[in-house]
Amino acid sequence: MTEKVDSQIEVDSTEIFIPSNELSLKKRGRKTVITSDKWLDAVKKIQTMNDKEIAKELKCGKTTVYYFRKNPKNIDIINEGIEFLKTLAEIGYDRKLDNWDIFKKIPIIKEWKTLMENRRLKRKTINGWMRSLWRICKYLKKHPNKLTVDECAELNKWIRDLYYNDEKENIPYGLNYQSTRESIRVFHMDVYNVSDKYLTNKGITKENLLTFGKYSKMAISQDVRHKFEESLKKFAKDKIEYWDALNFCVSAYATATRATALSEIELDKAIIFTNREWVFEIIDKGGLKWDKIIVGHLLDKLRYGLSQRFNVPMDELESKLPKVTNQIFPLAYNDIVRLRELIRMSLIDAGLRYKEFPPIHIWRHTFAQDALRASNWNYELVASIGGWKSTKILKEVYGEIGLDIKINGVKKMMGIKEKEDNFELRW
Repeated sequence: MTEKVDSQIEVDSTEIFIPSNELSLKKRGRKTVITSDKWLDAVKKIQTMNDKEIAKELKCGKTTVYYFRKNPKNIDIINEGIEFLKTLAEIGYDRKLDNWDIFKKIPIIKEWKTLMENRRLKRKTINGWMRSLWRICKYLKKHPNKLTVDECAELNKWIRDLYYNDEKENIPYGLNYQSTRESIRVFHMDVYNVSDKYLTNKGITKENLLTFGKYSKMAISQDVRHKFEESLKKFAKDKIEYWDALNFCVSAYATATRATALSEIELDKAIIFTNREWVFEIIDKGGLKWDKIIVGHLLDKLRYGLSQRFNVPMDELESKLPKVTNQIFPLAYNDIVRLRELIRMSLIDAGLRYKEFPPIHIWRHTFAQDALRASNWNYELVASIGGWKSTKILKEVYGEIGLDIKINGVKKMMGIKEKEDNFELRW
């Protein structure tokens, strides 16, 4: 009885494969260009023992591969390749799924994507998790329909151990700990309604990584902000791009809104009570709705910027602006990549001391630090205004108390009089 494992090769499942003496060909003066490990790696990668395809993968001649496969000395590695292909055949894995364009069209993956889109997750986040699951399926040689929690837990544990033992270089490409863990969790919770507690008990936790809270004290000082405005003029293509970028940054700082949610804001979604109070209705990450308030000098600055950008008199802004545009941040809406790079270059030119920082998200961090200081570290109030659903995240990721504040607090408790910190939320 024979089982067909490959279109070019038939494997006898009852006997060990042994090449005949007639096929045991002698070398003909050429050096061996492939090794057992390279041949087996190629078989596992392209999932076939076809000489032509193996030769293409190894970048050598088809005849060389043929001689290698028929050499009696290579019998053990040949049988290992056969067993690998037989296993793939048994589990029903199709190597076509190694193609991203085919994988993302699988019904269960399309369903998962829709579920994530319904939660208004960022397109970048959705694609990142889908690609991570694709790499997991490729590595495990499993169709997503047959991807079990236990298999994923075992893979997750192996990668986690490498991550925490500082052996990240040994983690397979595309399977970094954070993306692997997150995609496994989200996929099983979304598609199969697996509970968070069950996944956590399996070791697929929602833990904080070593980099958690990395930017918890990050903020752009007022001095750098003012220099940033001048630097922005140097890098912007024209006045329109300058005002688009500045208006966006002022609003991001004033409302602590994430880039995607702010870029989608439209004038008919901004409730304008008077020329002294604007309220944006924001639908943010996870579909959460927030009312973001802009008042005082921050509103004055935004109104002036919009007046310059759209050439509308400030005293007629509320009545005429909706007739001119409904998209008040065109650059962010149409080309967020260009906006991010423009902000990044300008902040560096203005003297921002961080080598790595989130160019747009840094404004949300800056609001958190400034608002907390201005409110005497009222986490409940700032979380409600800025759009954090828990004070825990605000404290740990955005608003860690600085050392100078702690020192002043200790002095105050000891009765040592210090100058009052009358800090204000100002651009």
